[in-house]
Amino acid sequence: MGVDEDLVDVTHIESSDHFQSTTLTQKNDNFVWRLINVYGLVKDNQKQDFQDELEVLIRGVIGGDFNLVRRIEEKSTSNVNLSLMDAFNNFVANTGLREIHRGGGQYTWTNKQINPVMVVLNRIFMNSTWEDYFPLVTTHSITRMGSNHNPLVVELSSDRGVRSIFFLFEAA
Repeated sequence: MGVDEDLVDVTHIESSDHFQSTTLTQKNDNFVWRLINVYGLVKDNQKQDFQDELEVLIRGVIGGDFNLVRRIEEKSTSNVNLSLMDAFNNFVANTGLREIHRGGGQYTWTNKQINPVMVVLNRIFMNSTWEDYFPLVTTHSITRMGSNHNPLVVELSSDRGVRSIFFLFEAA
């Protein structure tokens, strides 16, 4: 997760096992918002607790690897847990979030097998206050190198300029 420190001040950082939250203040007008980066739990029996924890944190934009799908079409196979899908969609509706349309590839994760399973697990959501403040927001996935996830880039205006087409994970 990264921010442009010429535009915002980082005023608070909070983290747990499956999220990192950064509270940001816009330098031009003191607009305060929260950027939350998540890593959703893999075990199905823990996913509801994960969503409950996030629900109290949301104030701005939230994104990352939710390890949940919203629609059957988001997976290259039809093996989808419908009750978890419904619970995730209910979470989105109950929190008043709206998913930011993602450009780039159709899927954001693959298991990298010979016959790969591909899924949309990474996504970005925003609340209405944040959308009103950043009405031209876009997001796109970029090519991954060294990971099974495509990183997502959020752009706050239509002034895109030149961007890299590759993202490299550092081996650590």
